[in-house]
Amino acid sequence: MPLPRMKATIDLQRQVPEAWIGLRPALPRDLPEVARWIGAGRREGAFQGAGTPTTAALRRYQRAVARAGWRYRCEIAEEAGRAAGFVDCRWRGRRGQILGVYLEPRFRGGRRGRHLLRWAAAALCAEGCDAVEVLVFADNAASLSTCAAAGFTRDPAGDQVDDGGRVTFTLRRDVALPRRLGPARPDRYRDLQGQNRFFHHAAMAEPMAEALGRIEGVDAVLGMGSLARGFADAWSDLDLAVVGRGPALDRLWRGERWMAGVSVDLYVVDLDAAPPRTWDESRRQAFEESVVLFTRPSGARRLADLARAVRLGRRERTERIVDLLFKAGWLGFVPRPWRERRRRGYLWALPHDLWLRRGCLASAHATADRVLDLALSLLFLINGRHPPDPKWRRFLAPGLAWLPRGFARLLAAAEGAPRTRTGFRARARALLALVDRCAARLEDTGALPADVYRVLLRTSPEYDSRR
Repeated sequence: MPLPRMKATIDLQRQVPEAWIGLRPALPRDLPEVARWIGAGRREGAFQGAGTPTTAALRRYQRAVARAGWRYRCEIAEEAGRAAGFVDCRWRGRRGQILGVYLEPRFRGGRRGRHLLRWAAAALCAEGCDAVEVLVFADNAASLSTCAAAGFTRDPAGDQVDDGGRVTFTLRRDVALPRRLGPARPDRYRDLQGQNRFFHHAAMAEPMAEALGRIEGVDAVLGMGSLARGFADAWSDLDLAVVGRGPALDRLWRGERWMAGVSVDLYVVDLDAAPPRTWDESRRQAFEESVVLFTRPSGARRLADLARAVRLGRRERTERIVDLLFKAGWLGFVPRPWRERRRRGYLWALPHDLWLRRGCLASAHATADRVLDLALSLLFLINGRHPPDPKWRRFLAPGLAWLPRGFARLLAAAEGAPRTRTGFRARARALLALVDRCAARLEDTGALPADVYRVLLRTSPEYDSRR
């Protein structure tokens, strides 16, 4: 009788807050509440000063911070739609300081405090800081413990003693943007709109990656999706990939679980059982865009091998370009200089308006939709990049380094023309121009083999009975 499969000994649920903690920028109407929280923190002995500051005093303090050359940020923490507390910080150059973290007593515990500290550290890192510090009274054991859990350590050189003899410890932690497995993140992601919950995802991912890294056989933990894009909204998963070898990986759960208001999607990749050469292009693209959250020193070489394996090579790029050109050509959308001619080993003869001739307008427009998607994929390959998942392809395409002349106008015509016979002709003109300019670019750069048909016969699964 087989033994039951054991789950991993690491419980990721215990690494993140027990409930969703939302953070939003403080508005002028929030200042009286922030002032009240500061007064409560002073009475509890956690903050310096005495009494509750007035709203006017709080505004003066924030202006003084700005006059001293610091940039300032204050965020309101919310849980279940109710204000729960605040966190504020300032930064100047590469130095960041977390000034205060306060939660109403009923919201404390459940790893909320350390999560807010990690959130602030991630935000300061994104502003260019490489070190973050926080001042904590030496007799505030609870805060010291929370800071330690969030990765802060004491710097004795920064200890201070006030006039009353009370000692303040300076706690620090280094921060750095995670390195990418592949090329830099596309700038186009910066155009995404809506409330960005990226720092919530980053704060959640940090302790989970540390916990996963303690499992035997784990070489690396990668952040994909929102962690790679630098953007997350209420509908974004937190995607983590555990990469390694060995039987310990079999004890990890796979798939989605709901944690702290976020769907955490865990991918487990055994490099022995599923080497990267067997992966499809969608998985390779997702991994190439990922960021490295954890890597074991002994696994650095394997991670470098993985980075090379998911990269788009020159030969593969050529083969995939050829495949896309034929798929568009078999729908009648070929470069006009090639039409009804034998070019590069093939006779390109199919008309682009075939479905109009056959009397089916719906099929004509479906063909145009398909060709537009093929053209967008072709643009990514021309730029030396894996085409992303279809749900991101249209959004990211306008941010590519090389785009054909008049791309925005051609794209608008290909997408916006009405679904009529006249509209199809307008779409077809735009798509043919797009294909023409892509083919010209490929020929000018020498990216096309002399006999593209021979390449297709050699590489396409449609012509290989062994696949």
